[in-house]
Amino acid sequence: MRIVHIALAVCLLLAVVGASTAAFGQQDFNLSVKRASPVARGLPYSAFVLVNGTRAIHIPAAAAGMVPLKRAEIVAGRLKCAFGSGKNWGNMRVAYVNRNWCVSADGMMIATADRNSARAFRTSEGNLASRWAKQTVVALGGNPKAIASQLMPVREKVAGAKQEKVVCPPRPIKWMNSPTKTVILINADTGEEMGSVVVAGEQTQLNMVNAVAVYSASSSDQIVYTFVPITSASMTSHPTRVQGVGLVSVPASMVSMSGMLTGDEATSKINSMLSRWNNMINSKMTSCDVRLLNGSTKVVPLYATGMNMVIGAAQVAGAACDIANAKTVFVSMSEDMLMFTASSTSCVPLGGEPQMLDNVLISSIIVIPSGAQGTPSPELTTPPEPTPPPCPPEAETCPSPSGPPQTCPR
Repeated sequence: MRIVHIALAVCLLLAVVGASTAAFGQQDFNLSVKRASPVARGLPYSAFVLVNGTRAIHIPAAAAGMVPLKRAEIVAGRLKCAFGSGKNWGNMRVAYVNRNWCVSADGMMIATADRNSARAFRTSEGNLASRWAKQTVVALGGNPKAIASQLMPVREKVAGAKQEKVVCPPRPIKWMNSPTKTVILINADTGEEMGSVVVAGEQTQLNMVNAVAVYSASSSDQIVYTFVPITSASMTSHPTRVQGVGLVSVPASMVSMSGMLTGDEATSKINSMLSRWNNMINSKMTSCDVRLLNGSTKVVPLYATGMNMVIGAAQVAGAACDIANAKTVFVSMSEDMLMFTASSTSCVPLGGEPQMLDNVLISSIIVIPSGAQGTPSPELTTPPEPTPPPCPPEAETCPSPSGPPQTCPR
């Protein structure tokens, strides 16, 4: 009889363990994103990350130069990568990584609870990360109470979560969490409005921006667009540049990739012209009576994430130690807008996103017509329209960027 009781006890124990394993096991799930109403005044809209139709993460604000819908798409992609690789709701964590509260799946980054989103919900970043983690567990069919200790905002390292190497001392402008602003885009040559653009920067500087003037320069083998945030809402003969504000997105219709050189051919031409383009852009701004950017500038390849190839180049600016980390500007499409992100990586890691750079802004975009032959010429000619009078060059210099090496899987 005792043997029977022991056997029954063992079976019951195995059943409990089996049930527990099933509860934390992999599940079939469907991920999607959805645009939603704004949650606070001054915010254009918010976005949901949905798991099997249930709201998991509600993103109310832009961050890292990305609008809520783009952020939701990235979060959904990370969830898909994490749970497709064997993670489950029992692996969900709230982590404090590189001075940011984050949602992770046992060391794999899912979402960062940024300051703008926390303010929109009138809570702290830590509490917002905890809320997002709990809602994701519920959406996955799990029980937050079963892993409550993992979902609390407690400052301790999460297994597998790597701390980023700090290259420069902390600065007041953090592009990863900086606010954004939508303003009109003005043709610097004609004064005509061309739509709207999104810029980002420290709030005090951002408040001064009322428009972005775009200076176009072209030849048979290069087209350069330089975007200058200005204090006025219309074009003047002596526009005042707002320092510390950079480009986030422009209308996709403005920079058509049709008929442009891409891929390996573009890469070989671009790499031979990076420093020359940087000097030409700065000279062009001086001749147009536009104050040069503070700090260092550099031109790096422009990489389209959707096409997985180089499609041009971009000028970035910032403090010398920050600019030294810049290797690439990534461009992606979102709601008929081209979104730009400066990065310390030269390619996108498999199943991940490029590492975004703090304190690095984007100033100019360069593309090459597919018919271009040989090395692009050093001359940049502005299309025939009102040409601003030349002026003596300013005594200001602008150094140049680079970034910590990061291995990307092939």
